[in-house]
Amino acid sequence: MKKLLAIVVLGLLINNTVNADETFLSCTSDSGGSITLSFDTKTKIGKEYVGGDSKIIYDLNISDANLLFQRFYEGSFIRGWNIDRYSGNATLNSTFNSDPNDKSIRSYEYNCRRGSKIF
Repeated sequence: MKKLLAIVVLGLLINNTVNADETFLSCTSDSGGSITLSFDTKTKIGKEYVGGDSKIIYDLNISDANLLFQRFYEGSFIRGWNIDRYSGNATLNSTFNSDPNDKSIRSYEYNCRRGSKIF
């Protein structure tokens, strides 16, 4: 019986795979808006959840000081997040405008903190 227990315990230790590589952030703006972001350090993918099952997928660059989410379309920058890892201050830069001829970049300020499950 002890051998069986030892085999089971060793098997669990050896085959332990952690699926918690995705970290969630809850970001709020001064105007009261909120957005949920997540990032995966292994796949280098960032996500912005925009409602329901919809999300925007980003390329992720991680440095000691910042998380940089970037999205490109046909080689042109269209949207990105720059998040300070120490303060939680975040800037959303976006070229999504109602006028297709308007190529200016809009910036929005957020404050992010690590998200936690409520349920």
